[in-house]
Parts: sequence; structure tokens; C-alpha cells
Amino acid sequence: MKWKFYLWTFATALAALAVTSGCSSSDDPDDPIPPPTPTDQYSFSVSVSDVKANSALVTVTPDAKSTQATWYCSVVDKATFDKFADDKAYLADDLAYLKKQAENEKLTLENYLKAKIETGTKAVPFTLLDPSTDYYAYVYGITTAGVVTSPLAKYAFKTEAGSVGPDQLTFEIVVSNITKFTADIQVTPSNDNDTYYFDYAPVTAFAGKTDAEFIALVSEDLEAEYLSKGKDGLPTEFFDENNLEPGTEYYVYAFGYDMQKGATTGLTKEKFTTEEATGEAPEVTITSAQGDPSGANPTTKLTFTVYAPGSVSALAVAAKKSDVDALLAKGNTLDELVTYNGDPLSAEDLAALVVQPGKSITYIELTPGTEYSFLFKARGEGGKSTVKRADATTATGGGPVGDLTFTITTDNATTKGFDVSIVPSDLTAPYFWGVFSGTLVDNYAGRDAELIAAIIAGNMPPSGDFSEMCDTGLIEDSFSTLKPNTEYAVICFGYANGAATTGTTSTKISTLAEKPKDPVNSPLFDELPGEWTATITTVDDQGQDEQSTFDLTIAGGVDDNTQPIYRAQNWLVGYGSIYFQNFYTPAALVEAGWPAADAILDYGPKIFFEIAEGDVVTVLADKSNYFLNWNTGSLGEVYLLGLDPVSTYFNYADGNVFPVTVSADKNTLTINPLTIDGAAYYPSILGQKSTGWVAHMIGKSAMTLTRKTGGTTSVKASGSKFGNLRPVRSSAASAVSAAALNRSFGVLSSVMNGSVRNARPVDHLMLREISTALEAGSASVSLKKAVGELHRPQRSAVRTPRR
Repeated sequence: MKWKFYLWTFATALAALAVTSGCSSSDDPDDPIPPPTPTDQYSFSVSVSDVKANSALVTVTPDAKSTQATWYCSVVDKATFDKFADDKAYLADDLAYLKKQAENEKLTLENYLKAKIETGTKAVPFTLLDPSTDYYAYVYGITTAGVVTSPLAKYAFKTEAGSVGPDQLTFEIVVSNITKFTADIQVTPSNDNDTYYFDYAPVTAFAGKTDAEFIALVSEDLEAEYLSKGKDGLPTEFFDENNLEPGTEYYVYAFGYDMQKGATTGLTKEKFTTEEATGEAPEVTITSAQGDPSGANPTTKLTFTVYAPGSVSALAVAAKKSDVDALLAKGNTLDELVTYNGDPLSAEDLAALVVQPGKSITYIELTPGTEYSFLFKARGEGGKSTVKRADATTATGGGPVGDLTFTITTDNATTKGFDVSIVPSDLTAPYFWGVFSGTLVDNYAGRDAELIAAIIAGNMPPSGDFSEMCDTGLIEDSFSTLKPNTEYAVICFGYANGAATTGTTSTKISTLAEKPKDPVNSPLFDELPGEWTATITTVDDQGQDEQSTFDLTIAGGVDDNTQPIYRAQNWLVGYGSIYFQNFYTPAALVEAGWPAADAILDYGPKIFFEIAEGDVVTVLADKSNYFLNWNTGSLGEVYLLGLDPVSTYFNYADGNVFPVTVSADKNTLTINPLTIDGAAYYPSILGQKSTGWVAHMIGKSAMTLTRKTGGTTSVKASGSKFGNLRPVRSSAASAVSAAALNRSFGVLSSVMNGSVRNARPVDHLMLREISTALEAGSASVSLKKAVGELHRPQRSAVRTPRR
């Protein structure tokens, strides 16, 4: 029996927080497709196929003028629909239903609809339908503001008759040995052949949801590894690391699930209640101070010292006070927020917590002059707990305290870089300098203190001590890995004793434009496009080899705008869910707040095939193009680069390419490793963050692409650690990252195993990054399944009918 030591939390409030960054597409003058207005009238058709007893596939097709308009579709039984006078009456009721669902999930209607509406032609699977029942599939245009932009279109269909017999999957659930914190859960299915999912959740997690809605919610992120077959369960030992709450009602639940078909049964539930807590709750005392325990870096660090004698377990989390207050205003409690967001203290941490002066926890990479809330929950031996909150504000940062000035000289510009010389007026005074996007100075015009704070946050080293990034004396350096025809700014400011000592000094310079490439005429530009399946041997979280498989499309461009750009470079693009489960087009990023020019660069995942004379094919393997760049705060700027899995060294020298072997029948492409000094550097996916380079995928073999035959049936991606990531427009802290100096080799600082909550223990301190977003305090619908990333889209791949 394989135990599943996972934790998955329901992140509806996160969606509300995450989508506020950036601006909407309607605010962007570069957005070529404005959102519909109430006077626009679009048109959609709907059809139904693959009808089974409990499922159907609904396809929505817009007409020619409606391809970019957003729409919502669902399924409802005909008997319910026919109660309304006409289509308009039902549509009005459906809008009221959507508003109510948004309220139930504590979201605005806009944020709720963002997760539900679609564009273009899409096929949407619906499950948990009733056998032998008449239904309508329906669709109508609607904006995120809830404005209807088309008439309702519907399609009548009837599900097949269901079969009830000895082979139908049912479940027997037994919960025994129940204590305050643990239980023994056994799930026995009626056969050993069908796959199913089981889990446990507080009874409150089921409130306001039908069984169908609950299954749809849980099914959003199910992976094959989470499914069971035959008898399974969770022994009491599981709860040693995943304590239940005393005096709490839970459901153990199970439902049949097939990765291709979706849910195959209804929901089976078994209720149990943990024993009541006894004894006394620990007394908790919290003190706070700016900076680390020595007082250093008061603008970007806060230290909270907690003393809680009698505690046997504890949770801690910190976030911006405004975020905490907003969630409390929505009805969440401090207990819920820390329970579903807190990091547990280790045994060593608990030992310090119960003796004076207590445990010190330092949070790093904070914003100067900002108020934060620290939430702490301590539990006593009998199960009673105490929740405390402490608010503290980082220092605003020092202004000029001396006469330090800088003379910056830039010259010898090339297509990839330039030379830099910096002369400070005091050769012994520490200062920071870096090369940034030229627009940065303009974006922060008149807000020098904010610019300095953003630069500090965006370039903080892993230690959390920004002084490590500073220099003294003269600087003479060169850059040769920058982008052509791009404006850059060299920025300096003094820094000492944890704060800036001067304002910024800056100068701008632009790299030269590249000369146009000679056009290559090759039949491969027409022969290679199509649908492909890729396989590669990668390294899993435990350092073991695993086979990763994913789909991609090879084409002249991802859309009409990119095709001429790529053809001028003699490129084809490969795009799709390459290792990452989510693929976002330029249009999707524009909708999420990207300027159109940036969306063309940042979309992905994508790789580029270059075709040279003689039908020589290579794949670009340097930093000239992003693999993807739509979640820098979590993933960094992501590139496809060559990495030696033995040494973990990687190489991003300008012009690096992977040689590609093309089979004679043009149905197999092999992306081979590049060779440097006798070592093989395999295709790998790496992210550059302010704290260093991280590996998202370490390749250990060539990547083999096989052309699909018989249609474009999707292959279930395997091996991916980064499912369900939301595109998040970079905040100042993550966007303001200095350009790297001239290097072509690097070494990994860490391997991301799907977690971005990165606590760094340093000596006796607990050094943590601040929580980027709190989740809703509503009870989790699943308590054993893990999701790798906090930024999950709230979009169901498989939907259930409206009840």
C-alpha cells in the first residue's frame, strides 16, 4: 500500500488576490481586441457528442465575429429548463445562479467568471449526469463584468440508459481507532479493477455544495498518482504528521474516477468525529522587532519571537496586514487562516518555543514601510490551542546620509551588450549597482524610494542580507548576454547598515539591432508542422530517473502575429503543455494584464527550431528567448538550456543550440544534447530567480518527438511537477532583477520539487519568505492531496451539470 502524504488546500480567495495584479486587457492600449460592450451582439452554437449514461462532450463554436468573445456554457436537465417561460427567463435565472455561486466561494462575480468563461471553439466534458435523462446543453456570451453579449443557444440530448449490476463500483468505508488527532481509515471498493479517489475533509467543506459540485471541485487537479485501485486507506501513522482537529466532524469520501472519463460514480461519505480536546491551551507571548535578531536590515526583515510553554505543535505564517484584514472581512477567522496557511514548527523549533526567551522567526524579502501580520497557533498536549496575531511594520529606509555620488560611463554597445564603468566619490563606501530594463527609470519617475525598495526586493540574495550584493571602489565590467535593440539602464545607490544611503544615479544605453538573417528555403518549413508527442528521461524529486511525456504543436507561429516574426528568423515554434501542465498563449496573457508586445515574448511553454541551409535543424538553447515568463515570482524567468546532470552545471552561452536529428519519413525528431569539453548537456528547463537558478526539469536523455497519427488525441502528461499555475503579471519585487554579468556557465541553487514556499533555516533562526498570498480560511475539500503551487487557476477541466 502506497501512502499519500499530501496536503491540498482550496484556494478560492487566492484567485481573488492573484488576479488583482496588473491591469485588465481593456486598460492596455496595445490590446488589439477590446472586451465586448453591452451593445455588442455575438453568436455561438453548441453541439453534444460522445453521450454516455453519465457523461457527454459539449462543443461550443463561435461565429466569425465572435472568436475572441468570452462565453459560458453548462448543462441542465430539460425538466428544470422547461419551468421557465422562455430562454431569456432561464438566462436571467442562470445569471442569478452564477452570482450566488460567487458569493458562496467568497469571490467577486468578476473573479468567479474569469475562472468559468472561455473563448474560441472548445470542447467541454460534463460528468455526473443521470442516465436516461433529457438535458439541454447551452451557451451564451458574457463578459467578466457579468454583461450578456449574445442570445442563449441550446442543444437537446438524452443520456444513455444506465447499467446497475454487480460490476458497478461501490464503496465500504470504515473509520476506527478515533482519537483527538488520529484515526484509522479503510476504504474497500466493490471491485479491484476500477480506479477511484478517496480522501477526508471537515464536514464544513461540504456546506453549500451538491455532491456533483463537490466532486467537480476535487477533480480539478487530480493526477493518476492520486488514484487508488483495490483496498486502500490511511493508517493512524499518517496522522502523526497530519493531525486532525479535536472535537471536529469529518467525512471520509470516495468516488470512482478515470483519468480519461472523469468521475464514474457518485459520492460515498462516512462521517466521524474526533474526541474533544482536554487540558489547557498554551499561553502565547509574541514580541516583534524590525530587522533580524541583531537589528540588521530593518527595511526588509521582521523578527517575531514567540514563547509558548506547554506547546506540542505549532503553526506560523506572515502576510501583509491588508491581505489578512481583507480575508477577515469576508468572514474567515484567524484560526482558519493560520490552520490552512501556516508552516509547522519542527521538533527542534518546538524545543526552543517552550523555554524562554522563545523561538525567533525572521521573515525576509519584505517591502520597506509596510505593515505585516504574524499569525501563530500553538496546541497543547490535550488538543486545545491558542491563536495569536502580532502586527509589525518594516522601516521606511534611510535617505541620503552622506555625499556619495557616482559617475557612470557606458560605451562600446553591441547587439548583446556594452561596457560599464562606475566611479564612486568615496572608494570605501558600499553601494549597489546593476543593469536593468530602461523603462524601469521611467516607470518609477518621481518615486525614487519605491524604486530602491523594488530593486532591493528583486535582488535579495538567499541569505536575506542585501549588503552581500554591494561593492566598493571602481567598477569596470562588460555585458554580452543582453537582448538586441533594447534600452537598458545602469542604476547605482549607496547602501549600508540595512538601508539605502543615497538616492539613485542612472544612465541609459541601448544595444544595437541585429542584422536580418538571410532567408532559408527548405521543405522542412512545410513538413515539420503538426501535432507531436515528446518523451525524455528526467530526474524526479528523489533523484531517480523517470520517463516524462507531453504533447506539443510545431507550427510557423503561435498566432498570425508571430508567424512572420519567426519566419524572418528561419524558426518554427514548438508550443503546448511542455512539462508544465498549463500553456498560455499571447492572447491569454493579454487578457491577464500583459501588454501585447510583452505577451509575444513571455507566452509558453515554447521552444524554437531553427532551420539552416542544407535542412540542418537545431533547437535554441540560450537565453535569447523565454521558455515561459508568466510567473516570475514563483518560477523565475524560465529557459530551455543544456545541463549536465552529473555535475548539475548548465551552460547558457549565446548561440548554444541542441542538434536535431530528423528521420527520413519526417515523423521522428530527436533533440540531442549539446557537447561542451566532452560533457553532454541535455535539454533541461531552468528558472532564473533573484535567489539563484533553479531546475524545473533536469533532462538525462535526448528528447524524442514522435508525430501523432490518427488525429490529435491528447497524451496525459507525466512527470510534471508544475500543474495548474496561474499567469501572474510580475510585481515590482520580482520584475526588478538586475541583468547577469558575462557568464555562460552556472550551477543550480536548488531543484524546485513543486513547492514555492521556501523556508530557509539559518543557525538557530527560522528564516522565511513572506507568504505571497493567503488562502481562504474555508475548510479544505481535500487534506491528503498535494498541489505544487499556490497560484492555481480555479477552472474545472471537467464540469458537472447545474442542479
